[in-house]
Parts: sequence; structure tokens; C-alpha cells
Amino acid sequence: MSEVFFQTLQQVALLLIFILIGYFLRKKNFIGDSGAKNFAILETLLFLPANTYIAFSTNVNIHNFTEYLNLFLYGTVFLVAALGLSIGLSRVFSKDKDKRNVLIYALTFPNSGYFGYPVIEAVFGIAMKAKFSFFCIPFGLVINSFGMQILTKNYSTDKEKPEANLLEIQSKKKNNNFKMLYSPIMIATYLGIAVGLMPFEMPAFVNSVIGVASDCMSPIAMLLTGMVLATLPIKKLFDAWRPYIVGLIRLVALPVFFGGISYLLGLRGEAFIISIAFFALPVGMNVVVFPESVGKDSSFGASICFMSYIMALITIPLAFAVIQSIA
Repeated sequence: MSEVFFQTLQQVALLLIFILIGYFLRKKNFIGDSGAKNFAILETLLFLPANTYIAFSTNVNIHNFTEYLNLFLYGTVFLVAALGLSIGLSRVFSKDKDKRNVLIYALTFPNSGYFGYPVIEAVFGIAMKAKFSFFCIPFGLVINSFGMQILTKNYSTDKEKPEANLLEIQSKKKNNNFKMLYSPIMIATYLGIAVGLMPFEMPAFVNSVIGVASDCMSPIAMLLTGMVLATLPIKKLFDAWRPYIVGLIRLVALPVFFGGISYLLGLRGEAFIISIAFFALPVGMNVVVFPESVGKDSSFGASICFMSYIMALITIPLAFAVIQSIA
């Protein structure tokens, strides 16, 4: 149990170190506002699509899709439940639509890719990681469509900014709901699933190029979070009450709640473990990446994300140690 605890603690600490590096770079003006925004655009247009493609192309295939179909269905059911719960809770915490959308995302979509996958593999092995990825597929599809839309839509103003980039312009067009279905991230999703189901593999060189781009996603996302946090007064990061409450709900209440639901539904063994592990993860980094990519204020999401990882230093190692003992 102690080994699992320290493995998980190391993973959380790694994420926090990159956040602190980003904070330092922005605080000391090594990187300005335009640099942080460009980082976010690269994340959304290149690194995140590459990661999405790798995740689906390597984990989806005809054999696994048939074998693990139940996990995909469980993930779909839990996605609907989590969305309903988060929408209800967001109305309690804020009347501001932008903040409610951040809360909906934060309470529905944890950091399964860059935190969940490495920890699951380290604790339970690569076979469990593949099964975990199938549970995550419905969440990944909704992150790249609905999730991106609610985090990039701006309710506070309809004025065009002089420095508007491609993503900002697209986010203001009509029928944006449908346009998100063929955003770079969604195109990468479709291609990843299609390639995964094909009976042959892509050339090794192509996979290597996409793999290198995918590897950039996690450190850049955490650096970007630190850069956003650097624009806020230190006192503001710890004074606000919402990040603490959201962190407790995300890291403690949700895994207990959905663990209980899983048990009542008769889930046992690996399916039961996966459902708890998924909801025990900290807030996904896209609460910073997506808003930043269209020039929106991401400070609220950044403070929630930051507090989530601070609290995760204790909750995640304990949660995974308990899960491992259950297994």
C-alpha cells in the first residue's frame, strides 16, 4: 500500500512542479500575455489533437472494442449521471454562466489522460490501463465537443476583439454546436478511432511525429496553468471559497458517491475499481487550455485546477492505495 501511495504522490508532485515553473516564467516576465495565449493555441490546434489521436488509435481496435464494450457502456451511463449532477451543483455555486460552465466541466471531466493513465498503468498494469481507456472514451468524445464549446463560449460580451484568432472567430459563428463536431480535436478523435479499427497500422514515422507532439501536451498544459495563475494575486488563489469546495467534491465526494452507485448496480472487480479511480482524479487541464485558446479569462478555472492538485497531493495517493488494496 505504501508503494502505491508514493508512486501516486510522485505523479501529482510532477504535475505541480510544471505548474510552478510556468508560474515563475510568467511572474518574472520571461513569457508575456501573448506568449501564454500562443501556448494555448498550440495546445488546442496541435498538441491536444495529437494526444487525442494517439489515445484512440492505440486503445481502440476490433478485438478490444468487442471485449470491452461493457466498459464503454458503463462510461456512457456514468457520463450522463456526472453531467446531470454537475449541472445541478453548478447552479448552486454561481449565477454567472461562464463560471457555471467551468464548474460543470471541472466536476464532470477529471484529468484522466495525463494523470489517470500513468497512475493506472503503474499501479494495476497496462491491461487495466486499456480497460480504463474504454471507460473514458465517452468522456473524451464529449470533452472534445460539448466540453470545448462550454469553455470557449463567452456570455459576458459579444464584441469582437482586434486580436481575435481563428478559434475566437469560429466560436462566434452561428451553429457553433455543429462546428465543434469538426474542430481539430474532434477530427483527431474520428481519425484515431478509424485508424484503431483498421487491420493495418500507420507508418512508423507518422506515428513517431504524432507521438512527439502528443508528449508535449501535458507539460505545456501545466506550464500554461502556472502562467495563468501568475496573473492572479497570491491571496486570491487561497481566499476564494469555491476552489476548496469544488476540490473536495471532485476528489472526495464524487468517488465515494459513484463508488456507492457502482456497488448498488452490481459492479465488482475491475469495473468497480475503474469507476472509483476515474472520479477520484483531479480537475482536467482543459479548464485552462480551452478558454485561453480563445482569449477568455481562465483565472477561475486555473484557481480551481491549482487547488485541485494541491489537495490531490493527499487525496489521490490515499484513494489509489485504498483502491489497490480492494483489488
